[in-house]
Amino acid sequence: MISEALPIIGDVFNVCLMVSKREKRKMVAPKDFAELHDVAYTTVLFWLKNELIEGVEKERLPFGKNKFVYQIPADAPKPELKPGPKKKEEGS
Repeated sequence: MISEALPIIGDVFNVCLMVSKREKRKMVAPKDFAELHDVAYTTVLFWLKNELIEGVEKERLPFGKNKFVYQIPADAPKPELKPGPKKKEEGS
């Protein structure tokens, strides 16, 4: 019974590996993303902190408080933000 199920499990595992490899996107570090989009590294860190870039993978480091490693999709667009302070709403 178990020997009959092993080939099926192996096939399912291989199919899962094939799908995950296809879906992998090229990821870059924040410093490389800054160079690609000709912006300051600190600007990219601000975008990451405020979750303005889509598809970012954030992993907590095993040491220190609030320490993370970010991986950004290489094809992610830079956020479209208007420079300067936000206008105050009237009536508040």
